[in-house]
Amino acid sequence: MRKISAWIYKALEIAGGLLIGALVILIGIEVFFRYVVGNALSWPEEVCGFIFVWATMIGAVLCAKADSHAAVTVVLNLFPVRLRKLIRISLQIIVLVYGYLMITQGVKIMSLFGFEKSPAAGISLVWEYSSIPVAGVLLIFYASLKIFATLVGDEK
Repeated sequence: MRKISAWIYKALEIAGGLLIGALVILIGIEVFFRYVVGNALSWPEEVCGFIFVWATMIGAVLCAKADSHAAVTVVLNLFPVRLRKLIRISLQIIVLVYGYLMITQGVKIMSLFGFEKSPAAGISLVWEYSSIPVAGVLLIFYASLKIFATLVGDEK
């Protein structure tokens, strides 16, 4: 399971980097056309919005997996080991619930608005809204691994 987790994490890092690179390029193109050519394009802003949403969701999953989110470890370390484990598991259960809500509500949003297309680029909004349940699945995956690691005492 660690190999799968590491492979997914690496793929997400690469995807996130590519998305950020695409954002920089598209914004550069938009600035060039707006200020140098004098004729702004209509589609780059919308496409950047789609990319930004996906980059944000991927970034949230990467932060959750790497434990790089805000944490008060000083306070956590004051508790006995068993209570510390219980707190860690409780926090991951909250992440599981949040991931579940992202999946269920994301699918609802996709079914309600997925038939619409962005005005300028003509891209189906399913592409944007699908980032929510995908991120939910990944959050559940990593939270489950962390719960298991905490239970068996194999935390990293």
